[in-house]
Amino acid sequence: MIKTQYDIEIQIDSENFSVTLKEPNSAQREELAELSKENIGLYEKRAEFATTLKEKNCEFEINKELISCSSLVDKLTLLFEQKKINAEINKLKREIEQVDKSLKDASSVLDSLYAKRFDLLVSGAGKSALKKVVEEKGVSYLLLFENFSKLAGEAKEKK
Repeated sequence: MIKTQYDIEIQIDSENFSVTLKEPNSAQREELAELSKENIGLYEKRAEFATTLKEKNCEFEINKELISCSSLVDKLTLLFEQKKINAEINKLKREIEQVDKSLKDASSVLDSLYAKRFDLLVSGAGKSALKKVVEEKGVSYLLLFENFSKLAGEAKEKK
């Protein structure tokens, strides 16, 4: 028999909570995947900007070296190029700052995904009380789901 939901008893400090954990259906899996893609896209965008910024900084440093040993005419051309590169560097820094504002740190992004997972997959009489305690005590939803997974695994083994 394949079970798609598990009655779980979880304890936080001295409080016990009875909830039902369901496996996600296809629509829920799709919704969770979409949330993940949005955040992954932002991280990829940030990484791309950071790589470009590193390349521009390297180019800027090479030009500095070239300027120090060039003729006056060549220096003028290189200085104009430096000005352009510097503008590009500043633009990239601003874009990275914008992406950083959109992104929270990795753990809070993960935790928000698991909070959504909690809302979708957990039900039962103790759900709202458990959510309240999790929020009040600052328990990570990621940690909560690690424990759910362990308890669900134990429930599978009992059958």
